[in-house]
Amino acid sequence: SMPYVNIDDTALLVERTDNIAAHYDAVYLRNLDAEMSQLTGGPPVTIAINEGIQNTQYKTIGLSLVLVLVTMILIFRSLRFGFITFLPILIVVLWYPATVHTGGTNLNIFTAMVGTIIIGIGIDNSIQITERVREEGTRPEGIRRAVEHTGQSVVEATFTTMGGVLAGVIISLFRTQFIGLRNFFALIITLVLFSLLMAVFALPSFYQALHHYGDKFSPRRLKVKRKS
Repeated sequence: SMPYVNIDDTALLVERTDNIAAHYDAVYLRNLDAEMSQLTGGPPVTIAINEGIQNTQYKTIGLSLVLVLVTMILIFRSLRFGFITFLPILIVVLWYPATVHTGGTNLNIFTAMVGTIIIGIGIDNSIQITERVREEGTRPEGIRRAVEHTGQSVVEATFTTMGGVLAGVIISLFRTQFIGLRNFFALIITLVLFSLLMAVFALPSFYQALHHYGDKFSPRRLKVKRKS
């Protein structure tokens, strides 16, 4: 079995128990050759592991994002395409803590891994859209054709992934000891859906904005305005 421990409640209990032990040690044992031990066992170990995960998780996510951004720039051989492709997954990762909190869970040994996992899964959607945009062109007509021709395959692939992960959620509904895994799977499904929406709706908007402002502030147009 895999018991589920609510990190917030457990941390509060451990802290209160340690405070009681420290008070008893200071008041009753200060004149004796004895010392009150802090709480030991599963809960303190779980809290210590969770604190270690929290201290390293954000660093890991940050490093993963940097590596993904560098990889995108190298693959597309363009700072512009690489950064715009990177933007949707960056926004999804920024939503990650809020999604964890809104879902009524917390950052624990299960949910801590979701951040880096979603970077690897979610970036695929943006890559497919960007590759098609490069083929069709960054003008509005090219962006529209790119979404029309690639959007369906991106949606199908994403929902296939979500369906596979959903099987874990269904199994966990019948096993009370798998509550932690249920939160893990549900969080992955939610963030994968976010990455799909960002790739299909937000990414084309970014390219549209790039075309609009790039055309508006192009050197040729600025020269024409100065002549007039």
